[in-house]
Amino acid sequence: MGNKGGKKGAPKELTPSQIAMLKANTKYTDR
Repeated sequence: MGNKGGKKGAPKELTPSQIAMLKANTKYTDR
């Protein structure tokens, strides 16, 4: 597991767990 993208746009090679976390984060940071 190595996050190369960081916070510069979500990389398209994400694991379902990371996608779930990203979706949860977007719920909190609703912008």
